[in-house]
Amino acid sequence: MTVKLRSDNHQAFLYPTTILALTLLAFGLRLITLDRFSMRGDEAFDVLIASQSLAAIIDQLRTVHPYPPLFYMGFHHWLKMAGSNELAARFTAAGFATLIVPAVYALGTQLFGRRVGLIAALLAVVNPFIQWWGQDTHFFACILALITLLYAAALRFWKSERPTGRAGGQPPGRLGQATALYIVVALLCFFTYYFSLFAWGALNLVAVVYTLRGRWSRWLIYHWWGAQLLVILLYLPWLLYSLPFTATFVQPWVNPARPAAILWRTLTAFSLGYTEHFFAWARGAIPWLAGFSGVIFVLGIGLSWKRPALRSAMAVTLTLIFAPLAVIYLASFNRPLYDEKYVIILLPLYLVVLAVGIRELTRRWRSAGQLVVVAVVVLMSFATFQYQFNENAAKSPDWREALAYVHHQARPGDLIIRNFPEPSVLYYNDGALPIKLIPSTARPSPAQTAAEMERAVADYDRVWLVPLIRPWWDPDGSAPAWLDRHADRAHQTFFRGVHVALCLTPSSWLAAMTPQPVTVAEGIQLLGFRMADEAEGQRSALSPGDTLHLSLYWQADGPTDTAYTVFTHLVGPDGQVYGQWDNPPVRGTYPTTEWQPGDRIVDQYEIPIDAAAPAGTYQLLVGLYDPVSGARLPVLAGHTTGDTEGTQARDHIVLDQEIAVQ
Repeated sequence: MTVKLRSDNHQAFLYPTTILALTLLAFGLRLITLDRFSMRGDEAFDVLIASQSLAAIIDQLRTVHPYPPLFYMGFHHWLKMAGSNELAARFTAAGFATLIVPAVYALGTQLFGRRVGLIAALLAVVNPFIQWWGQDTHFFACILALITLLYAAALRFWKSERPTGRAGGQPPGRLGQATALYIVVALLCFFTYYFSLFAWGALNLVAVVYTLRGRWSRWLIYHWWGAQLLVILLYLPWLLYSLPFTATFVQPWVNPARPAAILWRTLTAFSLGYTEHFFAWARGAIPWLAGFSGVIFVLGIGLSWKRPALRSAMAVTLTLIFAPLAVIYLASFNRPLYDEKYVIILLPLYLVVLAVGIRELTRRWRSAGQLVVVAVVVLMSFATFQYQFNENAAKSPDWREALAYVHHQARPGDLIIRNFPEPSVLYYNDGALPIKLIPSTARPSPAQTAAEMERAVADYDRVWLVPLIRPWWDPDGSAPAWLDRHADRAHQTFFRGVHVALCLTPSSWLAAMTPQPVTVAEGIQLLGFRMADEAEGQRSALSPGDTLHLSLYWQADGPTDTAYTVFTHLVGPDGQVYGQWDNPPVRGTYPTTEWQPGDRIVDQYEIPIDAAAPAGTYQLLVGLYDPVSGARLPVLAGHTTGDTEGTQARDHIVLDQEIAVQ
């Protein structure tokens, strides 16, 4: 008796101490590199929404963003207190992702005992999917902690009164406490994430079975189903308020998935996170690595099923996992509902089953079980390490550096244009420069984009383009294409995953160009040209091996019958060509057969200067020719040779600027 008491005291001290240590370790892992990478779109959108007034937040969630209000209202107050920088905004996620560790321990303990709970808590510390969302402002870390508490609260509710074998009897006092706890946690889940309803439905499916089988006393039945009714009544007003928008909202990037794909994608995400999406080298190993976790998961089911004491708990756990997956799949026939992150509500149950597999292996084959737990922890830790330190696993392009560069180089009269509603651009711009979304609607016509662009750039000298091509918004890149054709790209700078381009607007390049009006056959006119280096400054001299940056400015009377090619020749003092670049206008993207009446086209060339070019004064010859026959378009009228009498050239134009090569 004394030995048992010492053992109990030892375990009573060991388990809480271990959970505390694991919780602190998890908190440290969440905080490391918390602000290392830029905000991704959903994160920035969350901050932008939560920064508004509470009334505006409610309106946004009913008309734009299909989520319940609790997280955003709480986040609103947090941002007012802590600020909206990356570290402050993500700190709440780190806190919730830390809370998951003791919550998973409580869940595993309720189902299969403290040792399973301890192993599940260890897995929660290093799980890459939890780590990913634990460093992300989006609400998935929050709902993961709450849903874990919901499962644990429901199990505590069910165990708050043991079956008595009698229909009557008074319930113990703890039944009322369990009821209140369950109601509060359920409402927190519902007002945070709509998919919590799937977990709630699975819990009630188990409760129906227990009720029909007479496993519960009358008082427990009354309390449980009364609690469900109260939860529904309290949640129903918001559900009815938001349902018209929520029921019809479709995420354009969510695609239908078959049952096998749902199971495999869920297993892969819960085991390895998003590793497959970022590392091409890992794709061949993914089936083996995820399959290894799947084997442990299946072993956990099989080995526990052989033990009558664990069979009921495993049946409950499997119901809570697979019933929501089945409902989500069936509901997806109307509109796609499955994505790995949407079913994060099942992750704590997956970790518990994985822990059962490890525990049962250890009971039967101690060494094998220890090797398995080490392998699983190492596997998850490796993926978690990649998220924290490998830039290839960054959640988003480097928006922070890109916008910082724009702000550093900006001048009065600059405008930012984004061709995709990427919230990160708004977040990092923070009102520093005027910013416009063009096209303003998804899948625009070219005419719509052209009209919006013409209006947008009319009052600005320069445009900073931050392009993103997405199939559900501007799939053809109509906004960047318009700028390529009608604005003069002064330079562009590349960052991880994104680039920014500085473009001179038509009013700006018209003022900056060297005028040289020349009329060519078929209604084509040269308005002028501009020579500049990548820094937009004029070069007085070039060296062999350099690149000459040339912008030609054309105007069209209308489309031509033939798609002509533009030639540019750099001719040395000896009459030889030492640099040449030919292509159809606008890098081949805007043939003359598509030019519209009145179009002003910006046509850029990067002419490499031969390394053997002698020093001296050079001239640039330009013109157009038929790429099939080689016949050049004749020059009809205008200033073509640089002389003062307007001498005409038959098939080319000599630009009015000499180039010094030294």
